[in-house]
Order: sequence, then structure tokens, then C-alpha cells
Amino acid sequence: MPISTSSSSAASPKLAWPNKPSAMTDWSRFEQMDPHLLVGLVNTELRNEAESLEDLCRTHDIDADTLCTRLESVGYVYQPQQVQFR
Repeated sequence: MPISTSSSSAASPKLAWPNKPSAMTDWSRFEQMDPHLLVGLVNTELRNEAESLEDLCRTHDIDADTLCTRLESVGYVYQPQQVQFR
């Protein structure tokens, strides 16, 4: 998807990001998502938006234990030192 620029300021155009991935994700349905796709969404959110797993879960009103169990069922374990599932 192309990035548009605003022409209102000739000196320094501002980037207009169309949609952030977190805004497009319906986190209330994470239990129905393919876990291999879910881990990518979660890790992206952890890297770009959330300060921690707890922050991600609080922000999107999801249960951390349920999320961890879902991802652990296919071999992904949360690594707090790296702030990601591996």
C-alpha cells in the first residue's frame, strides 16, 4: 500500500500511514486465529506498540494466560528478556 504525503507543508512533508496493523486486528477473536499467524501479530505488536506482554493484553483487553496457552500449544513460548514469543 503506497504512503501518501501531505502537500500542505513544502518544507517538510508529513507521512500519512494508512492503517496501523494493530488498528486492523480484532484482538477479541485471537483464540480463533491461526496460531502461526497470531504469533506474528503478537510479536509485531510487542515490538512496535506494547512495552510488555502485560501492556499488550491490557491494551487489547485479552487474557495473557489464554494467549500464552494458545501459542504454547504450537510451540511458541514467551521470552520476557526478548519481549517476544519464540
